Amino acid sequence: MIKAMIRKNLIIINTFGGIYFVFLFIYLFSEFGYLIVYIYKYDISICQV
Repeated sequence: MIKAMIRKNLIIINTFGGIYFVFLFIYLFSEFGYLIVYIYKYDISICQV
């Protein structure tokens, strides 16, 4: 019984850790995404001039 409880708790911790990691990855990717879009627009404005 105790081992089963520990196993359930570990699964819950791993699930929340995975969700946190995914959110962290999305956050970092969105930050880099905005940066890339900004640089891309900046390059276009230089080319137009």
